[in-house]
Amino acid sequence: KNTVGFVLNGYYNTNTENDYSNTRIGSQPARVDSSLYSSSLNRQSSKNFAVNFNDRLKLDTLGQTLSVDLDYSKFRNSSDADLNTDYFLPNGSVQHAPQLLRNQSPSVIEIYSGKADYTKPLSKSVKMEAGVKFSSVKTDNDLRAQISNGGAYVNDTTRSNRFIYTEKID
Repeated sequence: KNTVGFVLNGYYNTNTENDYSNTRIGSQPARVDSSLYSSSLNRQSSKNFAVNFNDRLKLDTLGQTLSVDLDYSKFRNSSDADLNTDYFLPNGSVQHAPQLLRNQSPSVIEIYSGKADYTKPLSKSVKMEAGVKFSSVKTDNDLRAQISNGGAYVNDTTRSNRFIYTEKID
């Protein structure tokens, strides 16, 4: 008469990447005017958690049922990247000061949802159904772009953005 279920999921991952590139710039392939040497270090982590509870109850032998589903999920992601670019003339001497950038982008998403459904057969070909459902989602993404200003990093407001989004459906 009664079926109950419970599901639990989780995920945790970290990753670090180092990338390098050397770009030669010129008006012709054999004529280099300058070059860029770029390096990046990106550290990422993801932590996700989800739980579900569900129940289906047969209220009688005629097919009357009540079912309930409840869900909760939370996602936490972060990425920290250091981006360094050095500028050189064709002879290898420094063209100008390096550009040092840093991006930090933590993100949190929380989701709550639930539904309940009721079914009552009225005859062999007609049944009454009713249900309710709700969901709530909150997203918080915070991109903090920073540029080095003489050794210390300062926020670059032209490239930074904080996005907070809330959605509720009843």
